Amino acid sequence: MVRQWLKAFTDLLFPRTCFSCNKKINSSILCRECFEKIIFINPPICSLKNKEKGKYLSFDSLVSITLYREPIVSLLHLYKYRHYAFLKDFFSALMIEHLDRWGFTLDHFDCLTAVPAHFLRRRDREYSQTGLLAENLAKKTGITLKSDLLSCHRAFPSQTGVKMSQRRQNVKGVFSINRSPKDLNILLLDDVFTTGSTLSECSAVLKKHGAAGVTALTLAKAL
Repeated sequence: MVRQWLKAFTDLLFPRTCFSCNKKINSSILCRECFEKIIFINPPICSLKNKEKGKYLSFDSLVSITLYREPIVSLLHLYKYRHYAFLKDFFSALMIEHLDRWGFTLDHFDCLTAVPAHFLRRRDREYSQTGLLAENLAKKTGITLKSDLLSCHRAFPSQTGVKMSQRRQNVKGVFSINRSPKDLNILLLDDVFTTGSTLSECSAVLKKHGAAGVTALTLAKAL
């Protein structure tokens, strides 16, 4: 009873609003109209052709949940730069529900790991957004989380607005192995797929050290 009164009092002082349009809502993050603007990728799985892997993509397939469009763009900005860490629950729910809808299970993966952030970036943001999302996904799905497979030992500039060739150069040699991934079938998480340069560099390092396979998983995909 006390908890219910506290919730009612909090809702009165701080009414819940849609994070995209500010319309008053009773629950969740988005109003129905804004939620329906999310463009889900159907099906979410994209297997890479050999010639594509030969060019610059080292992972075996890509699983992306949504297109990088509003309202996902704004929500990710809040999550990454405004300390809205609780949005991890909304993002992980989107991912799990969409994968379930398409019958994509995580059972055949040995573990989940995230693209690591440099400690300076973690310090500035107070957390690693991909690491936090990976923890939440592992908790909700039961997949084994190996958060310390990779480390980022050199800070690199933001990849936003950078040409593909420069993106690849920016991440070259910045990731290293902490623990052996030998014979592991790995699900590698990042927030947004743009050119795949970061995911590919991480995958190359994992495979160089014996990983059996790497599937890239992202919340969003930019086109």
